Amino acid sequence: MSVVWALADPWQREQIEQAHALAVEQAVGYMRERVPLVRRKYHGQVIEELANDLVAVEYRHTTARGVSGADVPDPQLHSHVVITSVVRDDGKIVAVASRPVFRAAGEVGAFYRSALAGELVRLGYPTEQSTGKNGKYFEVANVPEQLREAFSGRSREVARAADRFRALYGRSPERGELCDLALENRRSKHNTTRIDLDRAWRETGEQHAFGPAEATSLIGATSPGASRGDCRGSHRGTPDQTPRGVPGAGSEHGRVGADDRRACPT
Repeated sequence: MSVVWALADPWQREQIEQAHALAVEQAVGYMRERVPLVRRKYHGQVIEELANDLVAVEYRHTTARGVSGADVPDPQLHSHVVITSVVRDDGKIVAVASRPVFRAAGEVGAFYRSALAGELVRLGYPTEQSTGKNGKYFEVANVPEQLREAFSGRSREVARAADRFRALYGRSPERGELCDLALENRRSKHNTTRIDLDRAWRETGEQHAFGPAEATSLIGATSPGASRGDCRGSHRGTPDQTPRGVPGAGSEHGRVGADDRRACPT
């Protein structure tokens, strides 16, 4: 999705951003309805309960972390949603119970991807199912694989760190160790103008014969080996980091680039 967004004309970018926004809104609503965000004590026993509502702020990002040797970061449209507090059934605003949020990260991330795939299919984009690690993700179909790889520098960097870990210890890193590797290899963010980002991304697209015209041609195209109606869910996101409220979370606007990496950094 992020590759198509990065190389599309402004109207198509806005369309994809809206699909992302709706998927985030649905994911936050799913969390509010299914994840117990309130901890209360009754007669000495701590109970987790659903909240009546939640208060959160969303930060939308459009780039991945930078990698060594790259002039600009890769495109990655995603959002960070920070839950600041929750509303109990008695109307009192209290602190959020964070452990259930972390426990449900994979589930909410899967819901987001499914919702995003559904929104993109509704707009006419073809999708490929069961892609990525363990087949958990989806992709917008008919995007050149080499172009996807060209925009996956951060993933390659973490994969190389994991390979070095295997060579050193003779085994694959576990989840916590993989998170540590991601942190150790994470570069600090630098200010980059939108003009510089767009120029670099378009140059990469041209090297793979993919630009605004090809992005537009995806709408209404057929998925190879899949039906148009099958939208099971990849959400493959830094100049614009404007906070906004999350619908269903005590405000009017919103969006989550949730995935199942839980607390692992990117």
